[in-house]
Amino acid sequence: MNGAAGGAGAVRDAERTRVYAAEEAAFAGTLAEEPLSWAELEQLAADLLGALRRTGVDPGPVRLRRARRDAAHSSARAGEDRAGEIRFAPGHEAPATLTHELAHLVAGPAAGHGPRFRAAHLAVAGLGLGARGAEILAGEYARARLPVATRHPWPAVVPLPGWGLLGARHSGAIALGPVREAGALG
Repeated sequence: MNGAAGGAGAVRDAERTRVYAAEEAAFAGTLAEEPLSWAELEQLAADLLGALRRTGVDPGPVRLRRARRDAAHSSARAGEDRAGEIRFAPGHEAPATLTHELAHLVAGPAAGHGPRFRAAHLAVAGLGLGARGAEILAGEYARARLPVATRHPWPAVVPLPGWGLLGARHSGAIALGPVREAGALG
């Protein structure tokens, strides 16, 4: 775990670890975690950004980049010009990673992995992974006792039906992942 040995940095790191665990519980072994080709990832990002902008959420321009070959984690950052950049670690070119990193750009850098980030994550997931994906993620956040902000500066985002943009890209073939407990993505 990176970050400060104490104080707010340690809290943020603890939340990051718990957020990652909730995502793993929600999406491991499903299409949300299956790496896409670079072209598919760029198209899904363009579709997701378009859907966000149509709802009134504009994270600004976003560039996708490949991280160094030895990078262990993907990341998102925004410059002073509001231009965002998402770097994908090798093997992490998946819809779940895209929604996670894009949520960082929506929530802003001060949000870390805290309640405001989680609210943005559910909003972005509601479009990219649909109402069902967002519902599963919200359930895992609740099970992990990770609160989600109810007040934030972006408008309410109505999730897309079913599996959202991911489901539309797979023409209803969302059940390609292993069978899991009832209601799980995959």
